[in-house]
Amino acid sequence: MTGSQYKNIMQWTLFFHQNQLDKMASNIVKTIFNNLGVAYPNGTNKDIIKILKQETYLGWRSCVCEDVQKYANCGIAAIAINEENSVILIPDTSINNLSANEALDKIENQYVKHITNLSEEEQKQYNFFVYSYGHKLE
Repeated sequence: MTGSQYKNIMQWTLFFHQNQLDKMASNIVKTIFNNLGVAYPNGTNKDIIKILKQETYLGWRSCVCEDVQKYANCGIAAIAINEENSVILIPDTSINNLSANEALDKIENQYVKHITNLSEEEQKQYNFFVYSYGHKLE
């Protein structure tokens, strides 16, 4: 999947569920990953972190903050997660949108962000994971 495709799927998922975001807050991350075809564990954030840290769950592995945006830009699912919150990381603005629908440009919310929109303090509080079994950045 390219960065544009990854971004487009997230945009359309959020666009079609925008009136339900408050009701499905705990499920939006899972819904986006389902639409991306990405396996994601069930449970509380604490449970999910424990599972993903083992690096045995269906291609997920730990990543450092400095690299996580590069993976997202390549179309690889990336997440920042702590015990209180999960944030799917989206490709940066240099990655083109596939759709001309301007409503889709408003993709960011509390569950979907660019890494640059997390403060340094927030970045220190998150664990970063990518769905990139076998894929290494150059």
